[in-house]
Amino acid sequence: VGPISVSKAGFVVLRILAKPGARRSAVTEITEEAIGLSVAAPPKDGAANAELILALSKILGVRKSDLSLDHGSRSRFKAVTISDSSFTMEMALQRLRDDLDS
Repeated sequence: VGPISVSKAGFVVLRILAKPGARRSAVTEITEEAIGLSVAAPPKDGAANAELILALSKILGVRKSDLSLDHGSRSRFKAVTISDSSFTMEMALQRLRDDLDS
């Protein structure tokens, strides 16, 4: 059902295709499979994963502590859960699109 879903616990889950080594962190595309996210850090020693969480925090307007990398810590394909129960799929999609358009 697209790159944004809701977990059994009721939290929003994002499927991310990380693109490390970019000049800046930003949403590059939103497809049926995943949300493309360029990451301004190399894929080394967890730097890209840390930058991915920081970038998503800024893009989505949530605390870093509300984001967790659930799958894909060593892969370009990742699943990130937003553990803020007031955050909706619609909010996520709108904020991701806003970043894509900027």
